[in-house]
This record gives sequence, C-alpha cells and structure tokens, in this order.
Amino acid sequence: MAAYAAVVASSTLGELRDCVERAAGLLEETANTYDLARMFSVAVSAALCLGDERAAKRYLERATALARDTDDVQARDFSATPATSHC
Repeated sequence: MAAYAAVVASSTLGELRDCVERAAGLLEETANTYDLARMFSVAVSAALCLGDERAAKRYLERATALARDTDDVQARDFSATPATSHC
C-alpha cells in the first residue's frame, strides 16, 4: 500500500508516472484487480491536478477496463467517477 500512497502524494508528473508504474506492477503481481482499478482512479485526479489531461485519460481508461473485470459494484462506481482530490 506504500506504493499506492505514493501515487496520492506525487507532486510532479514524472513522479506520478513512476509511482503509478511501480504500484501497478506490484498490484498486478498479486492479481489485485480491485486495488489496481482504484489506484488508477486516484491517478486520474492526481494527473488532472498536475495538469496532464492525456495521462488522466489513460488512467481512466485503465481504471474503467479493470473495473469491468471485477464483480464489485463499488469498483465500477469509482471508475465512472474518479476520486476527487484537492489540488
């Protein structure tokens, strides 16, 4: 979860990209689809706060695709409305 927290705390676009890649790799290793989708959803807000709409779109697409693969309704809900953050 430290890698996930690093995504939330990222203060630059480069740091965000690195943290997302690291967290995604760790979560994929554990086959944790729910937290992987949630991490990408959080990354959407972080990317928007840092001014990178393209990255936000990529993260949203990943979150949405992953959420479809889970049987968890909550996962689908947060991918449709990414977590908000205070920029």
